[in-house]
Amino acid sequence: MAQHYDIDVDFHLDGGYEVNDLDYPQVCDITDRICRQGTVAFGHGSKFSCIPVQQQAAVGKRLGESGVSLAVLPVIDLFNAERHMGHSVIRGVTDANTLIEHGANCTIATDNVLNAFTPYGDCSLNQCLSKVS
Repeated sequence: MAQHYDIDVDFHLDGGYEVNDLDYPQVCDITDRICRQGTVAFGHGSKFSCIPVQQQAAVGKRLGESGVSLAVLPVIDLFNAERHMGHSVIRGVTDANTLIEHGANCTIATDNVLNAFTPYGDCSLNQCLSKVS
């Protein structure tokens, strides 16, 4: 549909911690196949925080080659990160610097403010992060 109407697309992808089922490769493949570089973005990517830095570099390179952008969403990802664990909690927020160093276009943002999932604050990242840390 995005290709038909010539509009950008934005997904929520690769949230969580199971790294055996990453979605970004398929998104990059489709983006390349239909020549939509620069029009595809996704938020979260918290699974990337659970893979070794060397693999994160490969993710950054692949995203950069395909022109797929990532918005790291620390407020919701910190809030949801490993809520099932009682100790040794995984951070759940990808350090975008590694991805950027290897060619990815990344930003930091927030979503789901003032709703049932993240009922904190007024869109201030500092206020929200202090509530969940």
